[in-house]
Amino acid sequence: MTLKKMLAYLGEPYCTTQIDGEDVVYRKLGDDFEFEVSGVRPGKSKYSLYVRQLHPHEEIVGIYHNIPGAEALKDLLGYCSVKYGNRLNQIQVEREET
Repeated sequence: MTLKKMLAYLGEPYCTTQIDGEDVVYRKLGDDFEFEVSGVRPGKSKYSLYVRQLHPHEEIVGIYHNIPGAEALKDLLGYCSVKYGNRLNQIQVEREET
């Protein structure tokens, strides 16, 4: 999948940027985290996601490899948005079966 098609599939707030000489899918999550999706290019269907903590110091806190396709990537990005964005503290969960 091309980078342009992946951005259209993921929608906002994702954009592109260049990190370490590679064009990647990027999202800044508040002031504390950023997501970098590597490996998005034609003919490739497995991606990598790097989650970088920005404060109180910069550090990679999550590395996910061999993400099999755009749908799995979108699901993982949603999960990481909830996890690293501390979204569950903002939501009243009345019932959830495990």
